[in-house]
Amino acid sequence: MKDEFILYPLFSMPVAAFDTDIDNKKVLDFLKKTKLGLTSSGIDSHMSTCNKILDDKTLIKEKKKLLKIISIYLKQVFNYNKQFKILNSWVTKISVNGESQNHIHRNSWMSGVYYPEHDNDFKISFKKENGVCSTYQVFEDNHNIYSAEEWTITPKKNTVLLFPSNLMHKAVKNLSNKNRYSLAFNINPIGTFFKKNDTEITYE
Repeated sequence: MKDEFILYPLFSMPVAAFDTDIDNKKVLDFLKKTKLGLTSSGIDSHMSTCNKILDDKTLIKEKKKLLKIISIYLKQVFNYNKQFKILNSWVTKISVNGESQNHIHRNSWMSGVYYPEHDNDFKISFKKENGVCSTYQVFEDNHNIYSAEEWTITPKKNTVLLFPSNLMHKAVKNLSNKNRYSLAFNINPIGTFFKKNDTEITYE
């Protein structure tokens, strides 16, 4: 018997990390000046009172770059070539020793987060949805992407993460000595899908 085999990563939740050339200093300065409110979904976790941040005229160039990145992700990962739009966007701030709860983004298709700066303690964690019976509990190696129950990423400066909105995630406790800022957004398709079917739906 040969040791060679074919591995099918079925039903995976593709998380993509893009390096960008966005003016991170400009964006970070904008995020810091944005009016924020304390959220109930974490400890010292803040969110902008405006959920259309990327509609601000100051961020026109940055939004265009994000749209291009999203298009690449959708085409190369899902072979999706139709229209889409950024549904909403907001600023998040995690204070020192703050963190968010595990959550998904409801009423959304895809989600993304832009990180204007890096710190080894600025982390985001993705968690596998709990099933009725998990066969992965016997695996002690949580660094294997096929057996891990949770996967943590430390984004670099100017990183954009894109992932399906129903993937559970959270901002890990901020153990650095400074506030962690990011710009999050949700994406929805545009058009009518499953035409002449009982599941037909239109996104505008």
